[in-house]
Amino acid sequence: MEAVTVNGLCEGIHEEQRVWNNEQFTETSILVRAQQPNSFGQMEERVIAVRIGKKQMAVVQIYRQLAGKPISVPVFPALWKNGKGFNWQLSGSGAPVQISAAKPLQAAS
Repeated sequence: MEAVTVNGLCEGIHEEQRVWNNEQFTETSILVRAQQPNSFGQMEERVIAVRIGKKQMAVVQIYRQLAGKPISVPVFPALWKNGKGFNWQLSGSGAPVQISAAKPLQAAS
């Protein structure tokens, strides 16, 4: 199975204080500026937040250093309990996927 990735320009790390069930916590996300088609098929630039789990916090510093650079982030869709949406969640170890330049094709002889 091929991994799902969000590809774009790393905008850095976003941290937000949240409250759930009367408990305060910090939600940490990687921000990725990416091109996506809108409902008319035209490309739009959007910033996608990819949430980082507690066990993946070691990668935060890696993504801070990648701010302003192209990245590919492994993700999975975390469905909302009400079934009406989802959030992108960092997948696996959370390490960025290596982006390599495509090799040019050679003409057949």
